[in-house]
Amino acid sequence: MKKNFLFVMAAAAMLASCSKDAAVSEPAGNGNENGVVDPTDPNSPVLVRLGAGGLGVDVTPTRGVVDSWNNTVVGIYALAKDADFTEWQAGDGSILLENEKGTITGNPDGSVTKEAINIAEKYYPGSNDIHYTFYGYYPYAAADAEGNDKTPPTNATGKVTKTFVINGSQDIMWGNAVAAKINNTAGGEQLDGYNALYFRKGEGAATPDITFNHKLTQLNFKIKKAGEFSTAGPDKQLSVTKIEINTFPSLDLTIADKAETDNGKIAPTDAMGGAADIPVIKNDAGEAADAVIVDNIDGESAFGTSMMVYTAGETQTTYSAKVYLKMGADGEEVSSPITIKLAEDAAFEAGKSYNVNIAVNSMMKVEVNATLTKWQPGDDAEDIEIN
Repeated sequence: MKKNFLFVMAAAAMLASCSKDAAVSEPAGNGNENGVVDPTDPNSPVLVRLGAGGLGVDVTPTRGVVDSWNNTVVGIYALAKDADFTEWQAGDGSILLENEKGTITGNPDGSVTKEAINIAEKYYPGSNDIHYTFYGYYPYAAADAEGNDKTPPTNATGKVTKTFVINGSQDIMWGNAVAAKINNTAGGEQLDGYNALYFRKGEGAATPDITFNHKLTQLNFKIKKAGEFSTAGPDKQLSVTKIEINTFPSLDLTIADKAETDNGKIAPTDAMGGAADIPVIKNDAGEAADAVIVDNIDGESAFGTSMMVYTAGETQTTYSAKVYLKMGADGEEVSSPITIKLAEDAAFEAGKSYNVNIAVNSMMKVEVNATLTKWQPGDDAEDIEIN
């Protein structure tokens, strides 16, 4: 009887003590709000739980634009923040989650609230000498993921990066969750970084909340008749057949940077020679937008769908575009490059949406202005006249 009792005690001790790079086995139950399975047990396993902040709008997306959580699939990393690690490697405990697939369900009515990120059951290591920060990105990419992009992010020299080839339909997002320093209820130094001890003994410990931010800007093209437009007859109807934006079709997102200088940075893969004329599209498959007959427009008409493109931030005060026009059976003509800019040379910001209004008259003259709309509100743009 005594021998059996000692065997049980030994098994319990093995469960409570875990190597720094292995997660403990899990008893049944989900634990308290912070994932502590048994709050009465100072060595209780701790379930990894994550939350996702709302995006601030309430329209359920019907295409690549993410305006609310609607079974949105994201990629999650949990990586050591400790100075002992100069980079993140398998087997040394520096990686808790590596490109973990997470799903953010959202509300049935499409409204936005703080949501849980649903991932496979994972537990913090039983040891507490490693402190983690969480990172998330969208769209998720993995070797076995559905869809066209099956190339996962790369992890090398202290950086996790992902290259995205875009056609204007992709909404790239990023966010992270860094633990706030909190007091240890058992005394000693403050707790700084997510681990099992942080949730067992941290005063006011809260579930990591990754707030995702859009990394691109959005352009919405609208066609209307210019003030002097006059119809030239049924065989001379004027059409806008194509619009091209000069931008970067390949972008690199830094998901995590051990040095913390480039976290969330997005930049052209080839900043020197990688720009190209990208056509405005009508769907996620990248099909070119349908032509719009200017003569038939009453008010204004959308051209294609919204285009999400790279912005350099404070230095991105203009975009260059081309408008292709066709009159009746005549050949297609292209305008001189037109410049899209905002009032007072304001910059195009990531996470903001701009209406690009193109006014065409019967002499194929093109006028352009841009106004800022949701995702977030902003200033009006100045009128531009281009011949």
